[in-house]
Amino acid sequence: LEERLKERRTLNLEGRRQLYDGLDRLGVGYIATQSNFMLVDIDGLRVPAVEVPEELLRRGLIVRNGSALGCPGYMRLSIGTAEENALLLEKLAELK
Repeated sequence: LEERLKERRTLNLEGRRQLYDGLDRLGVGYIATQSNFMLVDIDGLRVPAVEVPEELLRRGLIVRNGSALGCPGYMRLSIGTAEENALLLEKLAELK
């Protein structure tokens, strides 16, 4: 169990770094986190913020609208594998 927890912590740390770097390159803001999910600022994309989660769903990704969490203009996403994170960044770039 301890080894599995260590592995998950490492994957989560690497995933956060990957997302932070990718979002910084895209010029997309976010709220730094220590958890396995994060809030990403989706105001200013070419799609209205309220429509971004649905647009990403059409592109095969599931995120939550931040409005449901009291954070309008943000989306909540889970930090995934390197491949999942890369796909998210790719699809988000299409909305930039």
